[in-house]
Amino acid sequence: MYAANVPLRLSDLGALTLDFKGGISLVVRRSTADGQVLEVQGFRVEADLSPTTPNSGTVIALSMSNVTLTPLSVLTSARLLLVKLSLTVSTTDKATGVETVVASTDPSKYATLVSADTFRNQAPVTAFPLVNQNLALSEPVQLFKPGTTAAEGDPIGVLEGFDAIANQTEAR
Repeated sequence: MYAANVPLRLSDLGALTLDFKGGISLVVRRSTADGQVLEVQGFRVEADLSPTTPNSGTVIALSMSNVTLTPLSVLTSARLLLVKLSLTVSTTDKATGVETVVASTDPSKYATLVSADTFRNQAPVTAFPLVNQNLALSEPVQLFKPGTTAAEGDPIGVLEGFDAIANQTEAR
């Protein structure tokens, strides 16, 4: 998975525009008349803030959290994909390897990635497992201090967008 120019705002780091690389693992849980019920078994993407210095700087990661609490994702009979994710934002100091969780989504709110065309409009999936599939964040996602909910505190950041391509196999 590759997502370019992702707008992420965090109170400690400011407004960032990042390029993330990583992956997502989706498996079919069951099939119904309405489509397929999917489970996200893995999601992690990373953006290196200083790619030219391999032993210094910071890597920012988005990864899934609260796996058991996250609703299942769906691939509808119309071939529309909706991927539900509880997210954790972490930073890793490349010199020490120490990873620190800095923010997460409210446990009752989810980031939703949808299958999209190149104009960010929801569009059918062309293949499953995903190949050269555009995914887009359906709406901005507020981020909170780890362990905090929207009812307990103000957001400390927002993931404003996430336009990605999953399993790119050819130049586009």
